[in-house]
Amino acid sequence: MSMAKPRSPLEFWITALVLIGLAAGGVWIIQYSTPIGLGLTNDSSAYLAGAQNLRAGAGYGYTSGGGEVKPLTHFPPGYSLAIAVVNLSGLEVQRAARLLNLLLFGFNVLIGGLTLGWMTRSRGAALLGGLLVVTSEVMIYVHAYLLSEPLYLAASGLALLLAAIYMENRRWPLLAAAGLLTSYAYLTRYVGLAVYGAVLVALLAALPGWKQKLRSAGIFLAFSLPGVVAWSLRNLSLTGNTTNRLMAFHPINAVEAQTGIHNFWTWWMPSWFMPKLPAVAGWWVGAALIAALVAAGTLLALKRAWRPNTAGYPARQPALLLYGLYALGYAAVILASMTFMDSSTEFEYRIIVPTLLSGILFLLGWLWQAVARRPAWLRAAALLLVAGLLLLSWQDARGQMEKLHQDGQGFLSLSWRISKTVQYIQNLSPGRIIYSNRAPVIDLLTDKTAYVLPTPVDPVTQQPRKDYAANLADLREDVKNGALVIIFQHEALLAKPENRVWIAEITQGMVAIEEFGDGIVYSAAP
Repeated sequence: MSMAKPRSPLEFWITALVLIGLAAGGVWIIQYSTPIGLGLTNDSSAYLAGAQNLRAGAGYGYTSGGGEVKPLTHFPPGYSLAIAVVNLSGLEVQRAARLLNLLLFGFNVLIGGLTLGWMTRSRGAALLGGLLVVTSEVMIYVHAYLLSEPLYLAASGLALLLAAIYMENRRWPLLAAAGLLTSYAYLTRYVGLAVYGAVLVALLAALPGWKQKLRSAGIFLAFSLPGVVAWSLRNLSLTGNTTNRLMAFHPINAVEAQTGIHNFWTWWMPSWFMPKLPAVAGWWVGAALIAALVAAGTLLALKRAWRPNTAGYPARQPALLLYGLYALGYAAVILASMTFMDSSTEFEYRIIVPTLLSGILFLLGWLWQAVARRPAWLRAAALLLVAGLLLLSWQDARGQMEKLHQDGQGFLSLSWRISKTVQYIQNLSPGRIIYSNRAPVIDLLTDKTAYVLPTPVDPVTQQPRKDYAANLADLREDVKNGALVIIFQHEALLAKPENRVWIAEITQGMVAIEEFGDGIVYSAAP
């Protein structure tokens, strides 16, 4: 099926202007939702440090508690590099990141519209795709934080769209550009590996003849692999590992299954409509059933959509195959990562939004084409269903906007901004060495840096740290020489027995010299 031409230039321009208007509305939504700035988390500290050190010519790294710049390997450099580029305008680094996210939300609205329009060959569907993104509570929430997901959505979304267009037009520069963007998506988030898998499988499945299949795969890899290989070799030389993650089995627990079900549900339905499940066993069963139903439904839709016509070419666009594969592949990569690579990953919105967005674009593209030649009443019913979901989505989105607008998010919230412990740290003399369980807070909210308190277990692998004893000895030596140990949320930490043991071990031989409602300060005993 070839791309339908606009019936008139006026119709084309009206559609384009409306889609651009939706993108501009998206920019305004994020601006309204983040009056104080983008939400800040532990990861935000690493991205900002990476951007600042790149801008200063110190390389991609973070600034340790002693002021040394140490190489970053756990977080790929794509997002920090983009912030550093915007920072060239002279904006302060957090403001540069906010401007970047504003533009990225508008761009992702456009990509959502263009993708659904390409899948369906419909200008109306293109506007529906834009509306889907701009009215999404999840998309608004994700773009309101200083994290790499908005840039990953943009890079991966454009890569998939260009690859889909190539599979019908066969113009190699499109595939070369898709390869470069896929590489950048991986260098923004390691889970970009899912884009590689989806594009390669789709190329091999969609294109006729093995010569064309292998030639296309070769072009894609030639443009997508060099950056990834260079980055991997850099990390390997620094840490002996390409992504700073080690293989270890840590199965997903019931709490994470509960979070995953809740966040999956609220993409499609309002949270108040979510059914209640019994404790642990119910969440596991619910998560397994949802995963099985989604996977089965996607595979069935792919099978029905991918039917050769009399000319031997698929009757449905390769974009459907590509996005269906990506939705499943991304989910599989996340599950594998959480189970074997990084137990600190959670099923929060920012982690699952790529598979949710690509999945609903695939579903709407398939539905649009499935009812295109059906009776009018069926098309009307499908349209009413989609309109109802958009209306529910917009109601949730408005609530999310107001909630975000009222206060800063994460470490930028009022409770952190007026923290007595933070104010105490701000007044410390320059050069004072600090150890803390909230080192990113100190980096983000003060003009100081801090070392992270050593922990006996690595939160990523859930394995004992071999260097814990040595790090603890270094901490105690520094404290003897005047360093401070500052523990935030001290009382909350003591509620867990394992934390009580850890804090007692950390502060052995020290005395509390200051105590606030949200933290406590230890120094060497006199």
